[in-house]
Amino acid sequence: MKRLLVILSSFVFLCVFTSSALAEWGLYGHARMATWYNMEDEDLSASGEDDVDFSEWLQTNARIGANVTTGDVNGRFEYGTSGGNANIRLLYGSWNFGKGTLLVGQNYTPLDCHMMSNRVYGEDDGFLTIGCPYEGRLAQIQVIIGDLTIAAISPSNTNDLGVDEENGTVDIDTYIPKLEVAYNIKQDNVMATVYGGFNAYKVGYTPTGSTNQHDYELYSGIVGARCMANIGDSYVNVCLFYVMNAANYGFKFDGNADAAEIKDGDVENSASLGGALVIGSKIDDKMAIEAGAGYVQHDVDSAKDPDGTLAVYAQLRYTPIPAVCMVPEVGYVDNMDDETGATEGSKIYVGAKWQINF
Repeated sequence: MKRLLVILSSFVFLCVFTSSALAEWGLYGHARMATWYNMEDEDLSASGEDDVDFSEWLQTNARIGANVTTGDVNGRFEYGTSGGNANIRLLYGSWNFGKGTLLVGQNYTPLDCHMMSNRVYGEDDGFLTIGCPYEGRLAQIQVIIGDLTIAAISPSNTNDLGVDEENGTVDIDTYIPKLEVAYNIKQDNVMATVYGGFNAYKVGYTPTGSTNQHDYELYSGIVGARCMANIGDSYVNVCLFYVMNAANYGFKFDGNADAAEIKDGDVENSASLGGALVIGSKIDDKMAIEAGAGYVQHDVDSAKDPDGTLAVYAQLRYTPIPAVCMVPEVGYVDNMDDETGATEGSKIYVGAKWQINF
């Protein structure tokens, strides 16, 4: 009996090893360091005075990963360094079933705009918190048919809308996944994408000493478009979007007043709009320049003013060899006024990202 178990175990191991050996593994890694001087004015600085600070760190989007290919079934995994610990950035498999592709796992969402800008401030932030929608890498089931992508995504950021939990009980119900769709339009050197998303959940609130539950339906969604055009050695990228209840949908934009609230027993929705413009050009085989501007604004009916954020930057990208990249950059971020009309301050930053791929 033991001999039979040994033979069976060896057979299973041989099958797994053989099938793994048939797959093509493309391993990769990115070491990314950030070095920045931040010059904050008195309205932004925690000390209440103009402040200058230098910082240097291993970026959390430094990564190791692999692309795995075996016939019609492919996969990818990628680990980052968030908080100094390994964390899963990407982990998915895909199956080409002939008429399209089925993708299952954690991946970028269909409306993701993280490639619109190469702004490196922070940790290759682009304009992901200002002028371009980005909700992170989420667990999802995706179907891609030609230029159309449809995804059912794990519901995110289902908060309690600020109901009084100390004087009652809260029950949050999700009954559908977050749904997103994107359609690409390609022509010559231009690629445009129109996209949309919808998310819904319910908050039930029962005051202490009462048996009557108050139900609040929360809907959030986005519509937008982006366009990326190449003109010789130059390019222009544009992104525009409108979001209802951005924070409830799962976005992490700069600024406040981007989430729904309960006011006088009713759900008060927020509205956010924004966009970005990026231009760049190749100088030679080793150098390129890029500049851009991004803006986002949030508004709710009860707020005195909209809460906006504006950012601009310029950079030089130097690539002495294909695996090495150094990007000095200078930029300005204006947090403008908050929803009460109070000035939130601004900052100028200068520094660089240092990256070696292996």
